[in-house]
Amino acid sequence: MPWQLVPQYSWWGNPEDEVTGARACQFDDEFVFNEDGSFQNILGDETFIEGWQGSDGCGAPVAPHDGTATATWSFDASSRTITIAGKGAYVGIPKVYNGGELTSPAGAVDTIVYEVSMVDANTAVFEIAISGGYWKFELVRKGTQAEAIDPTGTWKFAPKGYAMAVGPSRGDYSWWGNPADEVTGARACQFDDEFVFADDSAHSFNNVLGDETFLEGWQGSEGCRTPVAPHDGSTT
Repeated sequence: MPWQLVPQYSWWGNPEDEVTGARACQFDDEFVFNEDGSFQNILGDETFIEGWQGSDGCGAPVAPHDGTATATWSFDASSRTITIAGKGAYVGIPKVYNGGELTSPAGAVDTIVYEVSMVDANTAVFEIAISGGYWKFELVRKGTQAEAIDPTGTWKFAPKGYAMAVGPSRGDYSWWGNPADEVTGARACQFDDEFVFADDSAHSFNNVLGDETFLEGWQGSEGCRTPVAPHDGSTT
């Protein structure tokens, strides 16, 4: 499935006007993760090249970062990383590799490992550490930017610590997060709650809470208790 950079670290970030301007040739680049495990950079006639590749601006892709690499991808669920294997294959921009930035095309590495997180079903963030810093690349799945996410099905809290968290801004949830030991302990009655998005014409939604869920002081008491109306699953 092809992915593309999202138009968007304090050292540098691409200005929004570059998306359709100076870097338009880069924002149509595609990063293709095929189901068979192969990976492709589809760059077209032009991509954005930098001084270490010979010049700075939109120009013909420079080998080995020109989309000709025979490459593969693999995902490690435990570390939440994706490894791209194949000299000249990359996600984001070609100069970044684990631990540094290229100064010559000849320095291209054989593999690059990216830390990956999903913003939603169609948006992914790839991050990579360099010497003294981090690069971030936010990508969207090609062709789905304007499509709604389909949540149809039954959902529950992820069975881990910090499945619930709150903080001062998006991405900073430093105020509170549920400890891991609450999943099967103090909040076990909450981690079996179900959030049901029905597959029907009415787009009905249901909270299935069972005999107990986790209540808070504003509901009368704190702990596993009988659900309190109107947050008791009885809403149509």
